[in-house]
Amino acid sequence: MTVKNLFSKYKLYTMLTIITLVLIAGGVILGVSLTKDAQQPAGAAVGDTFTSGSLEYEVTSENPNEVEVADTTSISITSAPILSSVRYGGVTYSVTRIGNYAFRSCSGLTSVTIPNSVTSIGAYAFSDSGLTSLIVPSSVTDWGQWVFSYCDSLTSVTIPTNITRWGQYMFAYCDNLTSVTIENGVTSIESYAFRYCTGLTSITIPNSVTSIGDSAFRNTGLTSVTIPDSVTSIGIHAFRSCSGLTSVTIPSSVTSIGTYAFESCSGLTSVTIPDSVTSIGNYAFRDCTGLTSVYFYNDITSTSSIGSSAFTNGNSNVTYYFKDQASLDY
Repeated sequence: MTVKNLFSKYKLYTMLTIITLVLIAGGVILGVSLTKDAQQPAGAAVGDTFTSGSLEYEVTSENPNEVEVADTTSISITSAPILSSVRYGGVTYSVTRIGNYAFRSCSGLTSVTIPNSVTSIGAYAFSDSGLTSLIVPSSVTDWGQWVFSYCDSLTSVTIPTNITRWGQYMFAYCDNLTSVTIENGVTSIESYAFRYCTGLTSITIPNSVTSIGDSAFRNTGLTSVTIPDSVTSIGIHAFRSCSGLTSVTIPSSVTSIGTYAFESCSGLTSVTIPDSVTSIGNYAFRDCTGLTSVYFYNDITSTSSIGSSAFTNGNSNVTYYFKDQASLDY
Protein backbone atom coordinates (compact mmCIF):
# COMPACT_ATOMS: atom_id res chain seq x y z
CA MET A 1 0.00 0.00 0.00
CA THR A 2 1.37 3.34 -1.00
CA VAL A 3 1.76 6.33 1.28
CA LYS A 4 -0.90 8.08 -0.73
CA ASN A 5 -3.41 5.32 -0.07
CA LEU A 6 -2.65 5.32 3.67
CA PHE A 7 -3.17 9.03 3.84
CA SER A 8 -6.51 8.75 2.05
CA LYS A 9 -7.73 6.05 4.46
CA TYR A 10 -6.64 8.12 7.47
CA LYS A 11 -8.43 11.14 6.13
CA LEU A 12 -11.62 9.15 5.55
CA TYR A 13 -11.41 7.64 9.05
CA THR A 14 -10.97 11.07 10.59
CA MET A 15 -14.00 12.44 8.76
CA LEU A 16 -16.16 9.49 9.82
CA THR A 17 -15.07 9.94 13.41
CA ILE A 18 -15.97 13.62 13.37
CA ILE A 19 -19.39 12.87 11.83
CA THR A 20 -20.04 10.21 14.45
CA LEU A 21 -19.14 12.53 17.29
CA VAL A 22 -21.41 15.25 15.90
CA LEU A 23 -24.31 12.82 15.63
CA ILE A 24 -23.73 11.56 19.18
CA ALA A 25 -23.51 15.09 20.52
CA GLY A 26 -26.64 16.05 18.64
CA GLY A 27 -28.47 13.06 20.03
CA VAL A 28 -27.48 13.98 23.57
CA ILE A 29 -28.57 17.57 23.10
CA LEU A 30 -31.85 16.44 21.50
CA GLY A 31 -32.38 13.94 24.27
CA VAL A 32 -31.89 16.59 26.95
CA SER A 33 -34.27 18.91 25.14
CA LEU A 34 -36.94 16.27 24.83
CA THR A 35 -36.55 15.30 28.46
CA LYS A 36 -36.80 18.90 29.59
CA ASP A 37 -39.98 19.44 27.55
CA ALA A 38 -41.55 16.30 28.98
CA GLN A 39 -40.92 17.57 32.48
CA GLN A 40 -42.94 20.75 31.91
CA PRO A 41 -45.97 20.72 34.27
CA ALA A 42 -49.20 19.56 32.69
CA GLY A 43 -51.42 21.97 34.57
CA ALA A 44 -51.16 22.14 38.34
CA ALA A 45 -52.38 20.36 41.46
CA VAL A 46 -55.17 21.54 43.76
CA GLY A 47 -53.81 24.31 45.96
CA ASP A 48 -51.15 25.42 43.48
CA THR A 49 -51.15 29.05 42.42
CA PHE A 50 -50.09 30.75 39.22
CA THR A 51 -50.30 34.20 37.65
CA SER A 52 -52.20 35.04 34.52
CA GLY A 53 -52.23 38.65 33.41
CA SER A 54 -52.33 40.85 36.50
CA LEU A 55 -54.19 38.36 38.68
CA GLU A 56 -53.19 35.32 40.69
CA TYR A 57 -55.23 32.14 40.60
CA GLU A 58 -55.44 29.06 42.79
CA VAL A 59 -56.40 25.64 41.50
CA THR A 60 -59.52 24.37 43.29
CA SER A 61 -60.29 21.31 41.18
CA GLU A 62 -58.53 19.08 38.64
CA ASN A 63 -61.65 17.32 37.41
CA PRO A 64 -63.18 19.51 36.18
CA ASN A 65 -60.33 22.00 35.85
CA GLU A 66 -61.33 24.99 37.97
CA VAL A 67 -59.60 27.91 39.68
CA GLU A 68 -60.47 30.83 41.91
CA VAL A 69 -59.07 34.34 41.91
CA ALA A 70 -56.56 34.29 44.78
CA ASP A 71 -55.68 36.94 47.37
CA THR A 72 -54.32 39.90 45.41
CA THR A 73 -54.18 42.39 48.27
CA SER A 74 -50.41 42.72 47.84
CA ILE A 75 -50.97 44.15 44.35
CA SER A 76 -51.98 47.78 43.87
CA ILE A 77 -54.50 47.17 41.11
CA THR A 78 -56.91 49.63 39.57
CA SER A 79 -58.76 47.16 37.34
CA ALA A 80 -59.64 43.51 37.65
CA PRO A 81 -59.97 41.85 34.25
CA ILE A 82 -61.49 38.61 35.51
CA LEU A 83 -61.76 36.16 32.62
CA SER A 84 -64.14 33.22 32.40
CA SER A 85 -61.15 30.92 31.79
CA VAL A 86 -57.35 31.01 32.01
CA ARG A 87 -54.65 28.72 30.62
CA TYR A 88 -51.62 27.36 32.44
CA GLY A 89 -49.24 24.49 31.69
CA GLY A 90 -51.21 23.57 28.62
CA VAL A 91 -54.44 23.23 30.60
CA THR A 92 -57.50 25.51 30.40
CA TYR A 93 -59.18 26.29 33.73
CA SER A 94 -62.65 27.71 34.30
CA VAL A 95 -62.75 30.63 36.75
CA THR A 96 -65.62 29.65 39.07
CA ARG A 97 -64.91 31.54 42.27
CA ILE A 98 -63.52 34.80 43.61
CA GLY A 99 -61.59 33.71 46.68
CA ASN A 100 -61.56 35.01 50.24
CA TYR A 101 -59.89 38.42 50.58
CA ALA A 102 -59.22 38.47 46.80
CA PHE A 103 -59.47 42.25 46.38
CA ARG A 104 -59.66 43.36 50.00
CA SER A 105 -58.37 46.89 50.59
CA CYS A 106 -57.68 47.46 46.87
CA SER A 107 -58.62 51.12 47.21
CA GLY A 108 -57.79 51.90 43.58
CA LEU A 109 -60.25 49.32 42.27
CA THR A 110 -63.38 51.23 41.25
CA SER A 111 -65.12 48.73 38.98
CA VAL A 112 -65.08 45.05 38.22
CA THR A 113 -66.75 42.79 35.68
CA ILE A 114 -67.59 39.36 37.03
CA PRO A 115 -67.98 36.71 34.29
CA ASN A 116 -70.89 34.28 34.17
CA SER A 117 -68.54 31.40 34.94
CA VAL A 118 -68.28 32.58 38.57
CA THR A 119 -70.74 30.91 40.95
CA SER A 120 -69.27 31.88 44.34
CA ILE A 121 -67.70 34.94 45.97
CA GLY A 122 -65.65 34.36 49.12
CA ALA A 123 -65.57 36.21 52.43
CA TYR A 124 -64.15 39.77 52.41
CA ALA A 125 -63.55 39.44 48.64
CA PHE A 126 -64.08 43.17 47.95
CA SER A 127 -64.17 44.52 51.50
CA ASP A 128 -62.72 48.02 51.91
CA SER A 129 -62.11 48.36 48.17
CA GLY A 130 -62.80 51.41 46.00
CA LEU A 131 -65.81 49.96 44.16
CA THR A 132 -68.41 52.56 43.21
CA SER A 133 -71.11 50.33 41.71
CA LEU A 134 -71.71 46.66 41.26
CA ILE A 135 -73.80 44.29 39.16
CA VAL A 136 -73.37 40.65 40.05
CA PRO A 137 -74.32 38.10 37.36
CA SER A 138 -77.12 35.63 38.02
CA SER A 139 -74.60 32.78 37.93
CA VAL A 140 -73.39 33.77 41.41
CA THR A 141 -75.50 31.90 43.96
CA ASP A 142 -73.20 31.77 46.97
CA TRP A 143 -71.81 34.88 48.72
CA GLY A 144 -69.56 34.79 51.76
CA GLN A 145 -69.52 37.07 54.79
CA TRP A 146 -68.42 40.73 54.72
CA VAL A 147 -67.97 40.55 50.91
CA PHE A 148 -68.58 44.26 50.20
CA SER A 149 -68.35 45.68 53.71
CA TYR A 150 -66.63 49.02 54.28
CA CYS A 151 -66.79 49.95 50.58
CA ASP A 152 -67.18 53.66 51.31
CA SER A 153 -67.44 54.60 47.62
CA LEU A 154 -70.10 52.02 46.75
CA THR A 155 -73.32 53.84 45.84
CA SER A 156 -75.47 51.22 44.11
CA VAL A 157 -75.83 47.47 44.03
CA THR A 158 -78.10 44.87 42.46
CA ILE A 159 -78.70 41.57 44.23
CA PRO A 160 -79.58 38.83 41.70
CA THR A 161 -82.67 36.72 41.95
CA ASN A 162 -81.18 33.24 42.25
CA ILE A 163 -78.87 33.81 45.19
CA THR A 164 -79.18 30.83 47.54
CA ARG A 165 -76.85 31.99 50.32
CA TRP A 166 -75.40 35.33 51.27
CA GLY A 167 -73.27 35.73 54.32
CA GLN A 168 -73.68 38.11 57.20
CA TYR A 169 -72.48 41.73 57.01
CA MET A 170 -72.68 41.64 53.20
CA PHE A 171 -72.81 45.45 52.73
CA ALA A 172 -72.27 46.55 56.33
CA TYR A 173 -70.70 49.96 56.87
CA CYS A 174 -71.08 51.08 53.23
CA ASP A 175 -71.76 54.68 54.27
CA ASN A 176 -72.59 56.01 50.81
CA LEU A 177 -74.75 53.17 49.56
CA THR A 178 -77.98 54.86 48.44
CA SER A 179 -79.48 52.49 45.89
CA VAL A 180 -80.17 48.79 46.44
CA THR A 181 -82.10 46.63 44.01
CA ILE A 182 -83.15 43.26 45.38
CA GLU A 183 -84.53 41.19 42.53
CA ASN A 184 -87.71 39.23 43.00
CA GLY A 185 -86.81 35.66 43.89
CA VAL A 186 -84.48 36.47 46.79
CA THR A 187 -85.98 34.69 49.80
CA SER A 188 -84.19 36.29 52.75
CA ILE A 189 -82.29 39.37 53.83
CA GLU A 190 -79.44 38.03 55.90
CA SER A 191 -78.31 39.24 59.30
CA TYR A 192 -76.36 42.52 59.40
CA ALA A 193 -76.69 42.80 55.60
CA PHE A 194 -76.98 46.61 55.54
CA ARG A 195 -75.96 47.51 59.08
CA TYR A 196 -74.67 51.07 59.38
CA CYS A 197 -75.46 51.93 55.75
CA THR A 198 -76.29 55.44 56.89
CA GLY A 199 -76.87 56.75 53.35
CA LEU A 200 -79.56 54.18 52.60
CA THR A 201 -82.88 56.03 53.00
CA SER A 202 -85.25 53.69 51.16
CA ILE A 203 -85.41 50.14 49.91
CA THR A 204 -87.95 47.97 48.12
CA ILE A 205 -88.22 44.49 49.56
CA PRO A 206 -89.66 42.06 46.99
CA ASN A 207 -92.54 39.79 47.92
CA SER A 208 -90.34 36.73 47.55
CA VAL A 209 -88.57 37.56 50.84
CA THR A 210 -89.86 35.55 53.80
CA SER A 211 -87.51 36.65 56.57
CA ILE A 212 -85.54 39.73 57.61
CA GLY A 213 -82.43 38.76 59.55
CA ASP A 214 -81.03 40.07 62.82
CA SER A 215 -79.73 43.65 62.57
CA ALA A 216 -80.33 43.57 58.81
CA PHE A 217 -81.07 47.33 58.65
CA ARG A 218 -79.74 48.43 62.02
CA ASN A 219 -78.49 52.02 62.12
CA THR A 220 -79.36 52.71 58.49
CA GLY A 221 -80.79 55.98 57.17
CA LEU A 222 -84.17 54.47 56.26
CA THR A 223 -87.06 56.92 56.45
CA SER A 224 -89.82 54.49 55.48
CA VAL A 225 -90.12 50.83 54.72
CA THR A 226 -92.87 48.59 53.43
CA ILE A 227 -92.51 44.99 54.47
CA PRO A 228 -94.21 42.70 51.94
CA ASP A 229 -96.85 40.21 53.01
CA SER A 230 -94.50 37.33 52.23
CA VAL A 231 -92.41 38.08 55.35
CA THR A 232 -93.22 35.96 58.40
CA SER A 233 -90.48 37.02 60.83
CA ILE A 234 -88.57 40.18 61.67
CA GLY A 235 -85.27 39.41 63.39
CA ILE A 236 -83.83 40.89 66.55
CA HIS A 237 -82.40 44.41 66.15
CA ALA A 238 -83.66 44.34 62.51
CA PHE A 239 -84.42 48.09 62.35
CA ARG A 240 -82.88 49.19 65.63
CA SER A 241 -81.71 52.81 65.85
CA CYS A 242 -83.13 53.84 62.50
CA SER A 243 -83.85 57.28 63.91
CA GLY A 244 -85.10 58.66 60.58
CA LEU A 245 -87.72 55.95 60.17
CA THR A 246 -91.10 57.66 60.35
CA SER A 247 -93.38 54.91 59.09
CA VAL A 248 -93.37 51.16 58.79
CA THR A 249 -95.97 48.77 57.44
CA ILE A 250 -96.06 45.39 59.11
CA PRO A 251 -98.09 42.94 56.99
CA SER A 252 -100.54 40.35 58.25
CA SER A 253 -98.11 37.56 57.30
CA VAL A 254 -95.72 38.43 60.15
CA THR A 255 -96.05 36.18 63.19
CA SER A 256 -93.17 37.40 65.33
CA ILE A 257 -91.32 40.67 65.94
CA GLY A 258 -87.87 40.12 67.42
CA THR A 259 -86.24 41.59 70.49
CA TYR A 260 -85.08 45.19 69.97
CA ALA A 261 -86.50 45.04 66.41
CA PHE A 262 -87.47 48.74 66.32
CA GLU A 263 -85.79 50.03 69.46
CA SER A 264 -84.71 53.69 69.35
CA CYS A 265 -86.60 54.44 66.14
CA SER A 266 -87.34 57.87 67.53
CA GLY A 267 -89.05 59.09 64.36
CA LEU A 268 -91.85 56.52 64.49
CA THR A 269 -95.15 58.15 65.43
CA SER A 270 -97.51 55.19 65.07
CA VAL A 271 -97.37 51.47 64.49
CA THR A 272 -99.98 48.86 63.66
CA ILE A 273 -99.65 45.31 64.93
CA PRO A 274 -101.63 42.96 62.63
CA ASP A 275 -103.70 40.06 63.93
CA SER A 276 -101.15 37.52 62.66
CA VAL A 277 -98.52 38.54 65.25
CA THR A 278 -98.36 36.10 68.16
CA SER A 279 -95.24 37.39 69.89
CA ILE A 280 -93.41 40.68 70.35
CA GLY A 281 -89.87 40.43 71.73
CA ASN A 282 -88.37 42.26 74.68
CA TYR A 283 -87.71 45.97 74.07
CA ALA A 284 -89.10 45.67 70.51
CA PHE A 285 -90.25 49.33 70.44
CA ARG A 286 -88.39 50.68 73.45
CA ASP A 287 -87.19 54.28 73.28
CA CYS A 288 -89.34 55.10 70.26
CA THR A 289 -89.77 58.54 71.80
CA GLY A 290 -91.92 59.91 68.97
CA LEU A 291 -94.47 57.11 69.21
CA THR A 292 -97.97 58.39 70.05
CA SER A 293 -100.27 55.53 69.02
CA VAL A 294 -100.12 51.75 68.74
CA TYR A 295 -102.89 49.74 67.11
CA PHE A 296 -103.40 46.06 67.95
CA TYR A 297 -105.59 44.11 65.54
CA ASN A 298 -105.44 40.97 67.65
CA ASP A 299 -105.85 39.79 71.20
CA ILE A 300 -102.15 39.80 72.02
CA THR A 301 -102.53 40.93 75.61
CA SER A 302 -100.81 38.21 77.62
CA THR A 303 -97.42 38.93 79.18
CA SER A 304 -96.05 35.80 77.54
CA SER A 305 -96.80 37.26 74.10
CA ILE A 306 -95.53 40.79 74.71
CA GLY A 307 -91.94 40.89 75.91
CA SER A 308 -90.49 42.87 78.76
CA SER A 309 -90.51 46.65 78.20
CA ALA A 310 -91.61 46.10 74.60
CA PHE A 311 -93.11 49.60 74.42
CA THR A 312 -91.27 51.43 77.18
CA ASN A 313 -90.23 54.73 75.68
CA GLY A 314 -90.52 57.44 78.30
CA ASN A 315 -93.42 58.99 76.41
CA SER A 316 -96.54 59.18 78.55
CA ASN A 317 -98.66 60.36 75.63
CA VAL A 318 -98.80 56.98 73.87
CA THR A 319 -102.29 55.59 73.35
CA TYR A 320 -102.82 51.89 72.73
CA TYR A 321 -105.81 50.71 70.72
CA PHE A 322 -107.04 47.13 70.92
CA LYS A 323 -109.42 45.31 68.64
CA ASP A 324 -113.02 45.50 69.81
CA GLN A 325 -111.89 47.39 72.92
CA ALA A 326 -111.81 50.96 73.98
CA SER A 327 -108.42 52.68 73.88
CA LEU A 328 -106.21 51.89 76.82
CA ASP A 329 -103.10 53.42 78.29
CA TYR A 330 -100.63 50.62 78.36
